Amino acid sequence: MSTFGEITELYTKTAVLQLQRVPITKGDVVTHNLQVTIAPLLSYDNNNSKKADFAQKVVMQLSEAGISNLAIGLLGFKKAVSIEGSRHGDSAKVLYLNVNENATTNINISSSSKGQGSNSRQTQSITFQNTERYPLVRIAVSQLAKNNLDHEQSYADTLNLLKACIMRP
Repeated sequence: MSTFGEITELYTKTAVLQLQRVPITKGDVVTHNLQVTIAPLLSYDNNNSKKADFAQKVVMQLSEAGISNLAIGLLGFKKAVSIEGSRHGDSAKVLYLNVNENATTNINISSSSKGQGSNSRQTQSITFQNTERYPLVRIAVSQLAKNNLDHEQSYADTLNLLKACIMRP
């Protein structure tokens, strides 16, 4: 049995975006982060044959704050969102989400690492129609609601909290 949970995929003509629940254990409590993967497609033909090149994928795990910012961007509450990943030594990752004026959304993940005299940078991006955001919103919002272990929190409560996060007094 896989330790990974539910996955939501979005295919375009050039890339695939995956959001997948990943269990994280803190003491006796298991919560889930979201793992975001972007990989280019090797082929896309008239038969809807889609094969991703996962050898070139870029992956980033989002914690609670990152999931919240992703949901805020996908809901269109903010037009531009930047989410920094945790640093591990000389490597770093960042996710950018932009809601564009032409009714598209693009997500870009950049990964960079420094090592013995060389710098390495890998970037993958995907652009899709705004109407394709909603399955992605569903998994992000449901993950935030499920991770609230202190009391039951509905999806509506979670959406209200996300709206409150961006309002300024």
